[in-house]
Amino acid sequence: MQTSSQSNFSRLDSLESLRGLAALLIVVHHIPAWNAAFHDIGFVRNSYLMVNLFFVLSGFVIYGAYGERIHSVRDLARFQFLRFARLYPVHLLFLAAFLGVETLKWIAQTRFGIAAANTNPFEVNTLEAGVQHLFLLHAVGPGDNALTFNAAAWSISVEFYMYLLFGLTILVTGKFKDAAMAGLFLASIIMIATGRTYGFELMLQCVAGFSLGCMIARLRRMRDWSAPVWAPAMALAALAAFIHWKPTLTYDLGVYPLTAALIFSLASCPAGPTHNLLTRRPLVLLGVISYSLYMAHTLVLWVANQFVRIVLKAPDVMIYGRSTPQLDAPAAALAYACVLAATITLSVAVYVLVEKPLRERSRRFLLEPKSFSVRRDGPLAAS
Repeated sequence: MQTSSQSNFSRLDSLESLRGLAALLIVVHHIPAWNAAFHDIGFVRNSYLMVNLFFVLSGFVIYGAYGERIHSVRDLARFQFLRFARLYPVHLLFLAAFLGVETLKWIAQTRFGIAAANTNPFEVNTLEAGVQHLFLLHAVGPGDNALTFNAAAWSISVEFYMYLLFGLTILVTGKFKDAAMAGLFLASIIMIATGRTYGFELMLQCVAGFSLGCMIARLRRMRDWSAPVWAPAMALAALAAFIHWKPTLTYDLGVYPLTAALIFSLASCPAGPTHNLLTRRPLVLLGVISYSLYMAHTLVLWVANQFVRIVLKAPDVMIYGRSTPQLDAPAAALAYACVLAATITLSVAVYVLVEKPLRERSRRFLLEPKSFSVRRDGPLAAS
């Protein structure tokens, strides 16, 4: 018989696996269109929506860990420091890596006359963009730098400042924090739906998802909900169907309620086939490295694309305004497998050598206990 503590661990592990699978889908979505038969699959084409799942899940986890723990400016500073230490080292590592890529492109062009296929060195990845990346400001408001350098880091930019907004909201509104979170959700959804984002659309996507995650965490805490064992499977199937068949960008907001239903059902269901699948160790470990996986994949894809173009000498065609090498189906399948294997391998190295040790050092610096679960090193620990 499963104890209450074991059930809580299982729920956390299933959410961790969900995060890992979402990160893997984003990698697949960003693989260059080397083969149209693969690239045009609806589930692949629309998997960019998994970033919205990240935002909702992040709000759910952070509210569960810190919704009742920020009572002073000191608490807020401690919280924001841990968030910074959680995100920034890996972000800085890949910012430096892409600065190296731009430098190599410049050397190749100026010394050897080898021009880049799509953009000149430092043409898009400018000094201004680099400074904004250093301060995690590149995607917060109006501007053209959200997808510069490590393009995946746009979500890290908005999430870092969402953490600050969350902490300030908890501190200032006190017992009215839940109403404030609901207000943030409604305001951001209305602005996105009406197109009145004033250049803050990416930030508003994060605000909407994160505040929704906070709301379902509060709902989950109100009582010991017990969802039917079939609920997570139904919610997962509904989300997968939506992603695959979603016709246009107009319907993107539908990902929020579907994602919320999935997270809530997983957190409220003590057992069942979906939990059994998501608590398998390989999937949980994928979730553990999911942040490094997400941040590493753009670099791996850039290297892979150059290999396909230069070494394999694949012919190029213009797709979405970019020169993209083409492969036949068997070669593309092999390339996809190699990309995923290389991304996971690099992510494990980054997690072991950078992400985990620096995160633990930040906790020791503040003498912060590993939180959100009584387990000593739970994968969804908020820090």
